[in-house]
Amino acid sequence: HLHPRPRNLGGIRLAGASGRESSRKPEPIPPRSPRANFLCRFRRLGMPRGDMDFQRIDNFARTHHGLLHRPRAQQLGMSRSAWYRALASHALEQIHPNVARLAGTPETFEQQVLAAVWGAGNRALASHRTAASLWGVDRPSLDPIDVLLPIRARESTLPGVVVHRPRDLIDLRPIMRRNIPTTNPLRMLVDLGAVDADAVPNALAHVLAARIASPAAVRGVLARHGKQGRHGITALRSALEDWLGNPPRIAEAEAEFAAGRFDGGAEVVPPVLGEAADDDGGAKARTHSAISPTSSRS
Repeated sequence: HLHPRPRNLGGIRLAGASGRESSRKPEPIPPRSPRANFLCRFRRLGMPRGDMDFQRIDNFARTHHGLLHRPRAQQLGMSRSAWYRALASHALEQIHPNVARLAGTPETFEQQVLAAVWGAGNRALASHRTAASLWGVDRPSLDPIDVLLPIRARESTLPGVVVHRPRDLIDLRPIMRRNIPTTNPLRMLVDLGAVDADAVPNALAHVLAARIASPAAVRGVLARHGKQGRHGITALRSALEDWLGNPPRIAEAEAEFAAGRFDGGAEVVPPVLGEAADDDGGAKARTHSAISPTSSRS
């Protein structure tokens, strides 16, 4: 005759008529995602929805490393009181003034950089050592976060962040790297030389080997920024001379130029691809003008 099937209740294994225990294990309950926690906590706050679009706010945070910027959140209908109630309820965790992350969102390097850029103020860019890392240059993990602020509207002091206020405002058109406003690679090389001259040869070798820019483009940035007293120029000029003084590298560069291997010969270097954030915070591909000897700005 048939024996009843062993039962499994709440993880407790019960013996059936056969005396054998069931080997089935209870299925684990999946943890809530940071996104779900954020939306649930907002609903529990009982906030009037008004013009607040929870889905667009959530989409914006997901495409910006789990972060929210209060000015942008306000554009999506999140009032000032709603912002501070979300902080008080721990649905949001403040990193810098007007910058917060969704509770439970993993902390990443990119998140820290974007938070610093937003916290520094309008038109701020990731720069110097941080920009080098975003462009793929190996950097020490203990580097501070460098942010460049081209305007002098207010003093910005952020913990763990070095805010630079340069007098040299050439080549500051932002390029989006991992959805973070970043200085272009040529400006990065000059700025890096001002804070870590010993790292410039390695950074220059990466930029040239990855075909992000050409030696002629580096000469162009030296000419644009090479006024007397500009920090970083000496280190970059020395690194370029050493690179060009290496016969195998010279032969390789000449062969590439002769063969017109960059962008079908139409440009000296390939276009720099970045990302531009759309109105909903999504990323879409954008091609910037090539960094070539003829470029006045890169």
